[in-house]
Amino acid sequence: GAARSSAGGRARTRLPRSASESLLEVNLLGADRRLLRIISAECPKTMNSPDSNGNRKKALKMDSPFKQLVAGGFGGACLQLVGHPFDTIKVKQQLHHCSVPVALRNTVQAGGIAGFWRGVTVPLFMSVPTFGVVFCSHDL
Repeated sequence: GAARSSAGGRARTRLPRSASESLLEVNLLGADRRLLRIISAECPKTMNSPDSNGNRKKALKMDSPFKQLVAGGFGGACLQLVGHPFDTIKVKQQLHHCSVPVALRNTVQAGGIAGFWRGVTVPLFMSVPTFGVVFCSHDL
């Protein structure tokens, strides 16, 4: 039957579980444990591991601030280079009140494929140092 318990003044009803639901939960828990073992075996640097004194320590090695600055700057550059063509089409749609296919056709006719990245220089010079500093200072 259903079990009743009062927690915080309210009565809750717990429904009985079927054997298949319990079996499914046990199988999922077993799969989670197997997956955790696989991940910890494949990626030992990312897991917390005990040191020689038995204390838990963070096994992730912090890279130098310069490497983090360069990595963040590279990420910012990738963001701008991938996203700028979409922004170009959006701005052309707003200026000329046209559809996406018309904006695409006009961009290619006016400047070729490179026309999608026309004007990317200023956002690129702004995002590289910005993302570099943000990425570098994230762990502080």
